[in-house]
Amino acid sequence: MKFFPDAKYLVPFALLCCIAALASGFSKTYSLSTGEVVVANNQKRSCWEPVALLFHFTEPVDPTVSIKRLSNGTEFLLSTITLTNVQDVTWIPEADYPFNFGDTLVISTTATNGTLELIRKSD
Repeated sequence: MKFFPDAKYLVPFALLCCIAALASGFSKTYSLSTGEVVVANNQKRSCWEPVALLFHFTEPVDPTVSIKRLSNGTEFLLSTITLTNVQDVTWIPEADYPFNFGDTLVISTTATNGTLELIRKSD
């Protein structure tokens, strides 16, 4: 998985992700105040894939970020990384991870002073 902890990468990838989201997807911003964001696919006959995760912290932090998928009772670690002195971080999956009915995306971070924007595309 690729993490881009430098803000100079954030704008080009955000634009790319926004174009993908506008084509056939959607985005939503979540608070990181609890240290965990859980997004479940509760719609029958639907499927979506994460295109990017955009983290923004209100001040530089040293977070550990983990991204997991829960599917049929099994947990899969998609990525984990420890970063130093970052304020903006972008995660772009290197593969397609389709989330079908009942699948859950879990994003956790040790830093709780920010937001997460999840950009998804639907199939």
